[in-house]
Amino acid sequence: MGYHYVNTDLLDDQLDVANPEALLYEPESNGRLKLVAVEYVIPADAWHHDYAPELFGQKLVLNSFNLWALHVWAWENNPSGIYKSWNPRVNCDNAA
Repeated sequence: MGYHYVNTDLLDDQLDVANPEALLYEPESNGRLKLVAVEYVIPADAWHHDYAPELFGQKLVLNSFNLWALHVWAWENNPSGIYKSWNPRVNCDNAA
């Protein structure tokens, strides 16, 4: 999935399209990081509703980290779909 850089100040019960909680980068062979996606996140403990949060008409998915999350693969095509959690084209093979 690449490296996740999370702005922990944004981890609350709100989503803001212009301010995603996480940026996802894939390490390249030249040592640089390539921006591949953003992730919108709400900690499960902060969400006090009996339904999943939604953004862009998509329901966020509760993951194994106890976070509601929605990936948006805006800079790396995801053959599984732009909002899917995993992108088979992104990896950390070039991680140092």
